[in-house]
Amino acid sequence: MICFDCPDDAQMSEALRASLAEAKIVENEEEALDYIAKRGSAQAFIKENRLNYSRLLLESELLPHVSTRPGDMTRKAFFLGYMANKLLKGFLGRIDEDDRDYYGKKRLDMAGSLLASHFR
Repeated sequence: MICFDCPDDAQMSEALRASLAEAKIVENEEEALDYIAKRGSAQAFIKENRLNYSRLLLESELLPHVSTRPGDMTRKAFFLGYMANKLLKGFLGRIDEDDRDYYGKKRLDMAGSLLASHFR
């Protein structure tokens, strides 16, 4: 999902090699969920509760602007892949870096809506 636009790209594959080698300690979804829960605040839970905690955490807290519905983990995975793709392209110099301080990318609220939210 990271190299969706050019799956045979050698430079991107080389940049990802260390991350993929480190990720080999997890072989299936259950191990991945347990790995996440053990590094969070659910260490003392029994295994089934840890897995449920991790699922709930990923569904509701990870990228909540993409979706919070239980069946939309694929959309989140594609979005994470897209973000990693953009990061790698910037790292490899294929695209220019974005200027986060550019005013064209800022969201401005009008005075009326700001006052309305203030007095709510």
